[in-house]
Amino acid sequence: MRSKIIFLLLALIFCRNFSASTKDSLIKIIKSATAHDTAKYYAYYDLAWEYIYSDPDTTYLLAKKALFLVKKFNNKRNQPKVLNLFGAHFQVKGDYFQAIDYYQKSLKIGEHLHDPNLMLIAYG
Repeated sequence: MRSKIIFLLLALIFCRNFSASTKDSLIKIIKSATAHDTAKYYAYYDLAWEYIYSDPDTTYLLAKKALFLVKKFNNKRNQPKVLNLFGAHFQVKGDYFQAIDYYQKSLKIGEHLHDPNLMLIAYG
């Protein structure tokens, strides 16, 4: 029993440190002057998901930056992902009507592009 408790504690410590290093790496990409905008988009997007439960307001700000980059390059394939992220933000905040609105926008783009993978993103 004691070994199981020690194992669980070590696993929790490892997961926490892994998450912190992931966040640090993503922030480093965002701050890099030489990083391509596509890399920055993925960094904003991934970092936003890292904060979805611990700091949803930060998720919202990062999602706005990701959406700006998606629109800048007219990247329709990544737009539903970001809209889904907004939906998750509003769902976590308890604003379910806004969440549904963003999920529906995400779904509509997936349907327009006839891409079942993008449509699945809207369904979570």
